Amino acid sequence: MRRILIIRSGALGDFVLTLPVLRALREAAPEAHIEVVGRPATLEVAHGRYYADAIRSIDRADFAPLFAPEGEPSPEVGAYLVGFDLILSYLPDRDGLFRRNLERVGVRRLICGDPIPGPGETRHIVDRLAEPVEQEGIPVRDRVPRLFLNEADRRRAEAFLEASGVSAPFYAVHPGSGGARKRWPPGRFARVAEAMDVPVVVPCGPADEEVVARMISEMRVAPVVARHLPLPVLAGVLARCQVYLGNDSGVTHLSAASGAPVVALFGPTDPRVWGPKGERVRVVQGDANLPVEQRLEAIEVEEVVQAVMEMF
Repeated sequence: MRRILIIRSGALGDFVLTLPVLRALREAAPEAHIEVVGRPATLEVAHGRYYADAIRSIDRADFAPLFAPEGEPSPEVGAYLVGFDLILSYLPDRDGLFRRNLERVGVRRLICGDPIPGPGETRHIVDRLAEPVEQEGIPVRDRVPRLFLNEADRRRAEAFLEASGVSAPFYAVHPGSGGARKRWPPGRFARVAEAMDVPVVVPCGPADEEVVARMISEMRVAPVVARHLPLPVLAGVLARCQVYLGNDSGVTHLSAASGAPVVALFGPTDPRVWGPKGERVRVVQGDANLPVEQRLEAIEVEEVVQAVMEMF
């Protein structure tokens, strides 16, 4: 295989959990040109960092016909797609519309995987994503997502910490998540952060402003806020922390993939399916016997402080 295309939409955590498959493809075809189509800001953690030689936005207007019944993409898009020896798509496509459109274009070899677990499914999502690739004879040996940051990422992370007056050791605490029901109360994050007698760095993306502000409002000593850092630079910062604490979120998966020790809080989602993977990951889970909406609330501050200190 000389040219490979991976289509992976979704949020940060979804993409990070796809990295083992990308690694398997890279190992199977080390000289191949690999492109990834998805959300560019998210894909940047892979672009030029071992996995992807190029990235493209899935929101490009010329891709739109691929999502329409009997869609007819432009000749340029058709030529682009048939130029790949293998296309791997993880787009949700249970009616097969996207697949049929790709086949009508004439792609050479197409693998489609469903990224959404079935009802009651308990296997980890990494294993689900690996299945269609392995059925095509490409083994996914390492199931742990790993980032390969470059020297510029590390220098920029070091520069941020130095400019912020942060030296080792420090903790990273992220109270945000993509869904409100997956967020442990920010006041409890504040209490855990203040129980640690070291500096605290708080990642903050555009969707985290409110919950980060609520956490900080309950702290006596303001933490350092890593606001809107590019994801590769944020990963470089997280890789240097003594322990990371967060919810079920993309930043938690990013932290685990960076190699940081991680304490992840899970309530409504099943960590058997969605938990971060890594050699230094600990999941603190709310009581599964409680109603889903009460599980995170059941996690006590003292339990989390103990987990963080044990990881330290």
